[in-house]
Amino acid sequence: MDGIHDLGGMDSFHDLPPDQPDDASPFHHEWEGVVQSLYITGLGSDTFELDRFRYTLEGDDPERYLTVPYYERWLGAIETLFVEAGVVDADELRERAESFAAGRPRCPTRRTPTGSPRCLRAPARST
Repeated sequence: MDGIHDLGGMDSFHDLPPDQPDDASPFHHEWEGVVQSLYITGLGSDTFELDRFRYTLEGDDPERYLTVPYYERWLGAIETLFVEAGVVDADELRERAESFAAGRPRCPTRRTPTGSPRCLRAPARST
């Protein structure tokens, strides 16, 4: 293969600098852990398989692949796979993302298993 995800085997690409470890968490931001949970949920519920996830992830646009953070790429692949499987509606997903970005998250019409509505709040973004 000779895709953007195969940079390790290409000439003229030097070693990446090591990631700075965090004593408290394997994630740099809390939302990355949520993405990891969505990934595990997708695999565990048979919504998608590992090979399909990897294929979707590696099919990303090369420029985006190089400029978007790791877990953001994961989130894009998971969103695609959840939409394809009918787990979430693409329009609803877009509307919710826009409301979070605008700082006005709206609560979903669905309820938790205990019957109460739940609305996640967007965390403050660090720069």
